[in-house]
Amino acid sequence: MTDDHGLTGTDHPAEDTPAAGLLARLRGSELADDVLSWHDCYLDRAGDAGAVPLALASGEPLTGLATTAGGESFQLCGGDERRPVFYYDDAESVLVLGRDLAEAVELLIGVPHLIGVSHTLATQGPAAATAKHAEMVAQDIAVDEEENPPGARHLSAYLRSRDETHRRLAAELGVRALPVSALLHRLDETARAVAPDLEVLWVDAGEVNPIPHALEPRA
Repeated sequence: MTDDHGLTGTDHPAEDTPAAGLLARLRGSELADDVLSWHDCYLDRAGDAGAVPLALASGEPLTGLATTAGGESFQLCGGDERRPVFYYDDAESVLVLGRDLAEAVELLIGVPHLIGVSHTLATQGPAAATAKHAEMVAQDIAVDEEENPPGARHLSAYLRSRDETHRRLAAELGVRALPVSALLHRLDETARAVAPDLEVLWVDAGEVNPIPHALEPRA
């Protein structure tokens, strides 16, 4: 991960850009690698994600996209950018991140503390999760600036310039730079809508067990 967030990108996102080729653009982007590393999403560990013993009940293959520092994985269904993306965590639940890769990428680049607010989203809703996210970002900045001297405050420097970096990265990838509140509201709706049609299985040592969704459909 670099500390330089000055990589160039076009100024205006192509909001209607199709998802075709997005995975290659994502994997080939130094800025995406840099930004997502700040978000605890490591693209260079996609091979580790592929090693997790998960399968889809539909029989479609899974493509590992990234992992967190703790080894939790991000997976693309069916190897098709038009199919859903989900996150599998140590709590043994699945969180659908988007109906397709484009939605998932918009979420991942736009919400630094996505995993940190997922429980709040599930239990209190998107407004509370948005407020929690703002608190977490403010705390990160305060701690970094308290503990590190000027010139070594790399996290706070990123977070203070995040809106501009987010806009440039979205433009480079051909997706939308949406605000945290809009992304979390969409996630709440999308994850609950997709869950009934996406059954993820843990397959290991002859055992096959369905994995529950972190955001279940509303009754």
